[in-house]
Amino acid sequence: MDEERTDPRNGDGWEEAVAEQGTPIPFGDEYFQSTHWLILSAEWRTGYCARCKQPARTTLHHLTYARVGRERPEDVIELCWICHWLQHNRRPAA
Repeated sequence: MDEERTDPRNGDGWEEAVAEQGTPIPFGDEYFQSTHWLILSAEWRTGYCARCKQPARTTLHHLTYARVGRERPEDVIELCWICHWLQHNRRPAA
């Protein structure tokens, strides 16, 4: 599966990809404010960006939405705010 498909917010729209991958729980802003996500995020963040390798305030970025609500460590990547923005807003090479 290519990156455009495994990271739905970079492709056709995350709603379609989440539906296609069979996400078992409601997903959206309410999920990212849930106790489950906040605990998971706090436990898995190290404070270092996986992309630029700098110590920074970080966030977890989903690589796949296949297991939302039951994520595994390999389902997310820790990114600083700048690299996270770049991940969501990068443009394909011309």
